[in-house]
Amino acid sequence: MAGAENNRAFLDYADYFRASGSGHHQVEVRMELRNKNVAVVGLGKSGLATARLLHSLGAEVLVLEKKPRAEVEPAASELEQLGVVVKAGGYGLADFRKTELVVLSPGVDEKDKIYVELGKKGVEVLGELELASRFITAPIIAVSGTDGKTTTVSLLGEIFSRELPGRVWVGGNIGAPAAELLISGQKPELVVLEVSSFQLAQARTFHPKVSVLLNIAPDHLDRHADLKDYCRAKQRLFMNQGPGDAAVLNSDDPLVKKMAETIKAELVWFGAGL
Repeated sequence: MAGAENNRAFLDYADYFRASGSGHHQVEVRMELRNKNVAVVGLGKSGLATARLLHSLGAEVLVLEKKPRAEVEPAASELEQLGVVVKAGGYGLADFRKTELVVLSPGVDEKDKIYVELGKKGVEVLGELELASRFITAPIIAVSGTDGKTTTVSLLGEIFSRELPGRVWVGGNIGAPAAELLISGQKPELVVLEVSSFQLAQARTFHPKVSVLLNIAPDHLDRHADLKDYCRAKQRLFMNQGPGDAAVLNSDDPLVKKMAETIKAELVWFGAGL
């Protein structure tokens, strides 16, 4: 990767992270969750980690899942042993009557009429990445794109782990959900996350120190209304970044290049023509 506006190579950010320390680079949105009624929707890997995190923070947790109980075992039993209430086999608006906060798994569409209605009633609806990121104190490198995310995140994890041995955590849409980091009690100096368009569509205050957008091609159009809607979700990767952050962009992708017009972070370009 090369060709930054100030000619600084992207991988020089290892020195930047070391110098800047592990202060909280997210928008400061700490949440008081003790005794709060929180509904987690979806009991896959992300939902399980989210429910466990919320329980550890003192919330009263209800997990709702459309799949039959048999298809979400042993996760359902594991949570019930903690005191979390699990309802499998379907749910409706009435199941949210006591809910003060809703956390959606990535596979749950935030545009569903249930969540739109809850939002109108003043209930905050957010995604599991958004929730976890509000409690992560290390700077975040977030990688998104239609293709190549997992390979890039794995490579960055290896590279930065050589510079910061034992102090880099890799996860997100690859491997462990971000909530797993918080449950583990680890205190990394750098977090590298793979993030999907689904997770970004559910984000509000998510603020990576470095955002990487590899490419954009039509994808997930069963969830996103059209290509423009998909692009809008991807562009949320940069929505909370400012001059002290970096946006790493593919100069060979016209849709990615167009996004640069509204990005406030420092632009760092890569591509075959540089």
